This record gives sequence, C-alpha cells and structure tokens, in this order.
Amino acid sequence: MKKLISILLQILVFFLPLVESCENKTIEFAEKFEDVSSEFDSLFEKTDFINTNIDFSQTLTLCSLPLSQKDLTYFLDPISQPENLPLAIIISEELKTPIFASLLFANMADIPCEKTNCSFRTNQISYNIEKEEKNIQEGYKKEIIKINTYRGNITIRKYINPSKTEIVANISVELEEKVENIKFASKITQIGETVETYEVENIVFQNGISCRSKTKIYGDQREVNIRLVSLEGKQKFQGYIKKIKGCQQKPSIIGLIDIGSECDFIFPTSNIEFFSLIIKNRAENFDDFYISLLEKLSGKFEILAEELLLIKFAKAISDLSQSFSIIKMMYDQNFQESISSKIQDAERLLAGIKIAIPNRLKLKFSEDFSIEITKPVNEPSLLFLKLYIQILKIIFLYIRSLDLNIPENLKNQIINEIQQKKSLKMSDKLEILSSSLNESNSFLMTSDNYRREIAFMGIKKLIEIFLDFLSKIQNYSIGVFAKDSSGLYIQTQKGKFYFSSPPKYPDAITQILQGGINYNANWQIQLFMRFLEDFLRKIYISGEGKNETIEFILYILNKVNTNYSLIEYIDFPKVFFSNLREIFPAWTKDGKFAIEWECIFPESITCNAEVFDKEHFSSELIFSEPITENISIWNYKFPQDSIKTRFPYIIYKDPSFRGAIRINLIELGNNNLITKVCGIYIDPILQSRYQPQGKEGICILNLWIAYLTREN
Repeated sequence: MKKLISILLQILVFFLPLVESCENKTIEFAEKFEDVSSEFDSLFEKTDFINTNIDFSQTLTLCSLPLSQKDLTYFLDPISQPENLPLAIIISEELKTPIFASLLFANMADIPCEKTNCSFRTNQISYNIEKEEKNIQEGYKKEIIKINTYRGNITIRKYINPSKTEIVANISVELEEKVENIKFASKITQIGETVETYEVENIVFQNGISCRSKTKIYGDQREVNIRLVSLEGKQKFQGYIKKIKGCQQKPSIIGLIDIGSECDFIFPTSNIEFFSLIIKNRAENFDDFYISLLEKLSGKFEILAEELLLIKFAKAISDLSQSFSIIKMMYDQNFQESISSKIQDAERLLAGIKIAIPNRLKLKFSEDFSIEITKPVNEPSLLFLKLYIQILKIIFLYIRSLDLNIPENLKNQIINEIQQKKSLKMSDKLEILSSSLNESNSFLMTSDNYRREIAFMGIKKLIEIFLDFLSKIQNYSIGVFAKDSSGLYIQTQKGKFYFSSPPKYPDAITQILQGGINYNANWQIQLFMRFLEDFLRKIYISGEGKNETIEFILYILNKVNTNYSLIEYIDFPKVFFSNLREIFPAWTKDGKFAIEWECIFPESITCNAEVFDKEHFSSELIFSEPITENISIWNYKFPQDSIKTRFPYIIYKDPSFRGAIRINLIELGNNNLITKVCGIYIDPILQSRYQPQGKEGICILNLWIAYLTREN
C-alpha cells in the first residue's frame, strides 16, 4: 500500500508542471471579420424576405455608409478615439439618433473633448477611461476600453488586424433607461489598378436589427449593396450613386430609390449627409453652435455649401433688421460702423446664393416678419431680398451724408441714455433731436455733397432692382412670389397683392427721380406704393412700440393709396438734396417740436387713443430758429376744422419743402373751409396746383394732410 501511494505521488509530481504549462499556453481567439460575416449571412438566410418598411434614409442610422474615399477611416474604426465617445451619449439624446450612429458622428464632427469632459452645445459630460491592450494570435491586437460617465458607461472589446485594415468590436452602452449591445465589424480593401478603388464592408448587429453594407468607391461614384434583417423580415438596397455634374448637392441614384431628376434638394446617401441635414435643420434656427458645426462639416466633406450660405444670409438679415436703428446711427459712430459691416456682410452673402435649396427655409427679418423661401431659390426671391437690403442701405447712406456733430458732452449723454434703455419712446426721440438741433447750428445739415449723391444713386439702384423684379416675376410660379388664375401676386399679411403687369421703362418711379410725377395719370405709381406698403407691413405688421417710423409710413401710405389725385407734383431730388434740418418741423426755445395731435400725446408717431377735433397752436411759441418768412414767434392758431386725424398738425419750417411740392385743394370741398380755418381765399384757378407758402401755407398744408389722413 505504501508502495502504491509512493507511485501515485511520483505520478502527480510529474504531471503538475505539465498542467501549469497548459494553463500558461491557453490561447484567446480573436473574433474575425469572417466570423461576424458568417453570423450575419446565416441570420439573413433564415429570415423571410419581407419589406421591413425601413426606407433608405433610415438605414443611415443603422448601417454605416461612407461618402467618399477621404472619410474611410471613420467607417473602419468609429471608436478609434475613446475620449470622444462620451459625446455619443449627448449626441444621441440631443439629436434623437441611435447610439451606433452617434458613435460615428462623435468622431466625424471634430468636436474636441478635454482630458476629463466633453461638451456638445450647452450639454457637458465628465468621464474617465480605463484601457487595456495586448497582442494575440495571427497578428491581432485586443483592446478593452471602459468609459465611465455619470450618465452611463461604455465598454468596448475591440479586435484589430492592422495588416488587413480589419476591425471587430463588441460595444456595450449602459444608460439609466436602457442598455444597448452593438457588434460592429469593418473591413476596407483597396482594389483596381487603373482607377484607385476602395471596397468598404460594414456589419452591424444592434437591438434586433442587423445590417451588412458593401460600398465600392471609385472617383465620384459609389456602388452600394445593403442588406437589412429585422424582427419583421429582411430588405435589400442595391444601386449606384454618382454626383450630378453642375448639381453637386444632389446625386444621381440608380437602382436604390427614385428621387426625381430636379436639382432642388439633398437626398442623403451617407451617414455624413444624414447627420449634416439634421445639423442644417438646427442651424436654420440661427443657433451659432449648429451653424459653426455645419460649417465644419460643409468644409470637411464638401456638402451643403449653398444651404449653409443661405442660412448665414438669413441670420445676417435677421441681425441687421433687428439691430437697425436710425437714432443710434445718428449718435453712436461705433454702432454706425457695425451697421455698415452688417450691410456689407448681407450683400456679400446674397451675392453668393445661386442654386436651389433642399426644403423650405424661413428668413426671419424681425419678430413678426419672416418670409418662407421655397424650392428653388428663384430670381424674384433674390431680387426681393436685394430690394430689402437696398432700402436699409439708402437710409444708412443718407444718415452718413448728414453733419451729425454736436458737443461731445451732449453726445456722450445721449449715447448713455440710448444704451440704458431697451427702446426709446417717441417723446425721448423728439427731446434728443430738439436738444441736438439747439446745441449745433450745423446738425442735420449737409456738408458732404459727394456722400449725398452716393445716397441718391442708391435710390436709382433701388428703382433698377424694382423694375428688374417686376419684369422677372411673371416668369416664375414658385418661391416667395407666385401666380394663380388671377395673375401674379405676393402673399402678404393682408392677403394676396396682385400685379396686373410689370410697368415698362420709363415709368412713374423713374419720373419721380427725374423731377416730378402726375399721380393721377400714372397708375404705375399706385403699383409701387401698394408694393411698398405691403412690403413694410410684412416688416411691421400691427402692434405698438415696434418701429414707429414704419408705422408712420404705413399709416400715410394706407391713406394716400385712396387719394392719389390730391398729390399734384413732387420734385423728389429737391427734397432729397435739401438739408434735413430745413425740412424738419420747427422747434421751440424750450426744446419741443411744434407738433400737436388730436389726442393725448402718443408714444408712437400717430395717435393710438381716441381722436378729438380741436384747435391747434393756440399758445404763443418762440422758435429756436426763424421759420418761413423769418417768423420767430407764432401767434396764430388753427381753429377746429371738423376733421379728425391721427396724423399730427405741424408747424413746418418750409411748407413747400424748398418748392418741391404742389398739391390739389379741389377735393377738400368748398373754398370756405380754407378761408374759415386758414383765413385766406385761394382762387379756384390756383387750387389745382397750389404751392404752400408762409403762415397760410403751413395752415393749408396741415388742413390738406388732415383731410388726406382723416378718420373714416
């Protein structure tokens, strides 16, 4: 017995080292691309061929498809930068995309992460990384990466064969509300001798849906073969994708899906395009983060360049419109320069817009004014936007042509007042202007005639654009402008504004610039004024305290539209080249403009309260500067005239505006009204072409405007 035990011990001692040696030599076999490929093929063969109702665009959240040769590395190894992967969690939450698609985008987007945290827009995520790496058989390397965050954890087991540009990875993402397990395999092979060609194979298993894609890329063409397997069944996409010459934004797709032939939208055919369209939609809300991100993607992958340009233009227009302030430009040189820069930016961006856009985009000019541009961007749409910029540019050029010098201490005081208040009331503006006029005899005069001529040329340019717009609008049926059975129209807040036909050159608008216009004989001016009214109404719409200048113009235009025959003659250049100081209402020693309303003093440029018919300027006024006929003291009143108006009664420095206007008094009624209110008899022969002069002229002009703008 002792001998048997001894033999057994010797045998045990002999074999123990052999057991240890076997354990030391245990080989860990790597998962290979071929293994995952066989697994998918087996799954595909066992599944019935039923359409899964997953369209081609949706496959881009499930399958990985490269756009071109230059982005192949992202699709070979979307988890090559572990420090970027926590971004995928935020991106998935923010953009509502699957984790796998978000893993791809986390690297493609080039959003840098710091050592311990990543941020996407305003969202941040802290993380730490544990990494283990070792070489195993057949040239494979194994990596185990654990990424821990407070929102969830990511664990990756990755097998790489560098010599074959092959990778297989098992990815587990544990979030609070769900767990996702993803198996990913990728392989890139270079083939072809004459044309550099790459074949990219990707396989993804995730949450009940599996996808295998094979993409062959040569030149600007891709051959795509996609097979999908889901719980519902299986589906195939197969075809060729090629860029269309002269239409870089949209590819030609043969076999995959019919998307039509018009070059007017993007159909995403890669993950990059799919994500870029999501980013584009966010950027359309003028979010600087998404605009910047779209700019990166556009430059890096040469996509959505025109869409990006249009979005940047829309933002530039919005910034310009909402910051445009005449009173600020008059006093703050820095602000004036910023407006100049914004106008130049808008013009530069608009000049680059040439092609169609993928879908509807709203250009938001102000809180209440936005225009929906539809596909394609047509010439009238662009001309409309040019008109808008040109109007702002003319105002800017005119302001710059004025002498705006006042004492430095007063200027600083006014700038401080403007900056402290979000918006200035009408009374604030009038006080600012009157105090400036009292402090400087040159304020609002024009010493720089060269600049004034440039501003005037800007108006001529505006007319050219307007005529061009009218001549082209008839050829288009889509976009901002449209046509129906009744004719051409612009859709406005008031309804459809119709054009009967574009006026021919020379027209009424040109005649204004050349020195005069008979309103009654030229229907074209009605067209122009209706267009201007609807255009301004879009900007303003109704409401209080938004833009008193536009409210005033709308109010007058609305009244004038039905009273053209009362305007006999306007010498526009005379008015334009005069000094603004000379055609302003007169102002008094106590720093008030000689303006009275038929209601309590309004904080907008017209009354917004109940209107009463009453007498005006019954108290004695002493003026800071002599007005017409060197009058310095006003001791004359306008009695009640039986007319109610929301427009103010004004003592003008020169009621003829330097001889620039003649008015028709005949429709005012019998001559007794003029005699009763203004104390003067006007011969009926002179009534049809009356030029207001002196005290009586000021009174008659007020009576005429009151009638023109009377309450119904």
